[in-house]
Amino acid sequence: MFLPDAARRLSVAPQTVRRKLKRGEFESRQVPTRTGLAYQVRLVGDQPLPAQPMLDQPTQGVVELIGLVRDLQADVMARTEAAAMWQARAEMLTAQLDQAQLALEAPMPEPMPTEPAPTEPAPAAEAMLEPARRAWWRRFW
Repeated sequence: MFLPDAARRLSVAPQTVRRKLKRGEFESRQVPTRTGLAYQVRLVGDQPLPAQPMLDQPTQGVVELIGLVRDLQADVMARTEAAAMWQARAEMLTAQLDQAQLALEAPMPEPMPTEPAPTEPAPAAEAMLEPARRAWWRRFW
């Protein structure tokens, strides 16, 4: 029989049958089909066949796992609700901060009155500016 059929008959996954083939627990051969090569598995007559499929008889481990999944789902829901609450609070605080910043915006400073520039510099001021206007090498001559 083909590999998927053997897996169904043994109530295991096809990958389990592949592993058992690799370990040499079953005999197999490749045969050509319309879609390519496929494995045919020869099951030995002393292979135990379960009376009922494994899915109909949940074991204690499966029951514990189901309980853990339920607990984790409840925890995820609680954390999701908490995250949504904090997100809403953050958005509210952002809006309040924006309003406070608008209320505290600094007033525009009044322009300073400009003084009229003197038309001619005073003679004392001209004497003080004169050395700065001359080139450094002319100061010695």
